[in-house]
Amino acid sequence: IMNNIPSVNIDQQTGQLSLRGNSNVRVMIDGKLSNVPVAQLLRQIPSTSIKSIELITNPSAKYVPDGMGGIINIILHKNSNIGFNGSLNTGLTVGQEAKFNSSIDLNYRYGKFNFYGNFGNNIGKYVNKGFIYRIDENSEQLFNWLDNRKSNLYKIGVDFYLNDKNTISFFTNQNYFDGKSSGETMVTYFDDPMLNTNQTFNNDNANLSQQYNFDYKIEFEKEGHNIELEVDYNRFTDEENAEFKSTGNTLFPDYQDFVDTRRDQTIVNLDYINPLDSISKLEAGIEVRQFETNVDYSSTGLTFQPDGTLIPTPDTDFVYGMDIYAAYANFGQNYAKWGYQLGLRVEDAEVKADTNQLRAFTDKYTELYPSGYVTYSPSEKNMFQASFSRRVDRPGLTQVNPIREWSTPLLSSFGNPTLVPQFTNSYELNYTRRLKNGSITSGVFFRSIKDEINRAVYID
Repeated sequence: IMNNIPSVNIDQQTGQLSLRGNSNVRVMIDGKLSNVPVAQLLRQIPSTSIKSIELITNPSAKYVPDGMGGIINIILHKNSNIGFNGSLNTGLTVGQEAKFNSSIDLNYRYGKFNFYGNFGNNIGKYVNKGFIYRIDENSEQLFNWLDNRKSNLYKIGVDFYLNDKNTISFFTNQNYFDGKSSGETMVTYFDDPMLNTNQTFNNDNANLSQQYNFDYKIEFEKEGHNIELEVDYNRFTDEENAEFKSTGNTLFPDYQDFVDTRRDQTIVNLDYINPLDSISKLEAGIEVRQFETNVDYSSTGLTFQPDGTLIPTPDTDFVYGMDIYAAYANFGQNYAKWGYQLGLRVEDAEVKADTNQLRAFTDKYTELYPSGYVTYSPSEKNMFQASFSRRVDRPGLTQVNPIREWSTPLLSSFGNPTLVPQFTNSYELNYTRRLKNGSITSGVFFRSIKDEINRAVYID
């Protein structure tokens, strides 16, 4: 489904999603963020469970400003018909290796209660191959990887309709992932075969993501006038055991790496919507977001010292935390042919990074995120829209984690704990022409980025 949406692309090997060619995009399920990695999450959701997909390229101040590319909101079916109903789906994809998925969705509505639940699983093998050629030393690195992944996603929820104006909802998501990877890196020096090296790699990776969500919504007498409180807690744990074996010209003996990751995320927001009159609407809210990630690393391997000697690789304990306090307001009006909305979000953020119980980095900043749009519809078949928003990309864990992300005999990937956010001003102009069967939209957008985050390559 994603690959059939204009301007949305998915890398078939990595599962990375991009919007308008930019991978800095936030993915939400029913308007809520999840701790489950996006690539893993998309494989878990069967297409038959999707009701619609919203592309929000210039989100208003109501939404968190993270993600330069905007927001993709996947809305799932939530059947609340009276009585019991359900569906069962299964699928098989056969390429170089087979991939299997299935899901079951159940719903029971009785009186003031609506109970729902679903289960989905995904089993598949993924093959990746690649090479790096270095002209300066006439060498080549060949990579062969095989990933065997199994994941199961459970969701259970209940809606309690106290009366026509008050609704309490609760749901929990539990995602279990088990992955096994194996691979080989072959390094060939065409001018000096004595330097050739081969390394085999085996990795066991298992994680559990737990989400608990509580929501209380009050509808007032005026239609569209409501207030909503949401509390969302996520916990993510991951265990990775990797084994490296080398043959040929190598200074390093066989070794093992052990990486344990724990991440906690709490979000509390209060949203208020008031249609002031027939043409005006006010939105306002406050939000608290707290994140903390702890990564423990140990290894049986060796590390080079500056003087060229080898010592046992030291253990590393990395803690990265972020607290964000925010408030926003939007005001909009719609006239006969014109419509507009102006909004402002203010956020106070504090970031702390500790390595081995020593403060490595602290960053504290308060930022304003304005947004707005104007629409003009000269007729039923034509509509023009101009929009603006300011957004932020805060460094992700893999970008700040000083513990290796992956390693081969000649390449290693590390994060930078002192990375600061990048800010983006996004401008957009669109024209939509409605046809008898469908519509055509054309547009142009421009982004100005400050403190852009990039990957750098250093030769040791």
